[in-house]
Amino acid sequence: MNQVFAWEWRKNNIAWYWLALAGTSFLGLLMGISQYTAYRADFEAQGATYLAVWGQSALLPATLFIPILLGALQAQKMSSEHNGRNIARLKTIGAEGKYVKAVTFHAFVVSLLSALLFGVLQLGAGVFLGFRIADVFSLMPRLFVLALAMTAWQLIVIGIGVRLSGFSSIVTVVLIASLIGFGMAIAAPALSAIYPPALLAHASAVRSIGDFYATGSMIATGFICLTWIILGMIFVKIQFKRAKL
Repeated sequence: MNQVFAWEWRKNNIAWYWLALAGTSFLGLLMGISQYTAYRADFEAQGATYLAVWGQSALLPATLFIPILLGALQAQKMSSEHNGRNIARLKTIGAEGKYVKAVTFHAFVVSLLSALLFGVLQLGAGVFLGFRIADVFSLMPRLFVLALAMTAWQLIVIGIGVRLSGFSSIVTVVLIASLIGFGMAIAAPALSAIYPPALLAHASAVRSIGDFYATGSMIATGFICLTWIILGMIFVKIQFKRAKL
């Protein structure tokens, strides 16, 4: 498994992903900062915490930008898999179990690093706006839940990518699914937990900000994310077995 994971990590140049993630996250932050500064007196009168910024700054990244970027990242990886006939080779030697574990671990590591990058930018914004660092660090439990949601969505895209060999076809599915998820997160946030692309919005609590610090909400959302991760692993394995040699 270690060899498979190492290959997963180094086989593609994903510098574009980190740059795009930083750029879109920064764009979201600008929106949050702008909204907060425009109504700062009102927010301060209400004793606002950093959640006053989070609700706006994380909205577009969690509901649209990050699902699309993660989907495009896995689309690139999976099209490369097909071009190099790696899936066919792994299937020939019966390595589907190792492959599923490796791609799950890789997706989780990417998700953790993505959430960390997002959190660092949020920390910088919090310091810039004069919030206590401890107040911004209180976001960390939610960022971990968000990383779980990212992992689940990546596994679904990987499963799709095992069957669809072309980058454009995988990205098309990702874009359509992400746009549907965006609409669901905005119009019907309560349903976002049952749809993987919208799961990021549910995990970040951007549409239910009152539950942001609620331990019960985080545990329940984390359980939903873990359930989707397990379903995603099963989905990848099924698609792997059905893939043509």
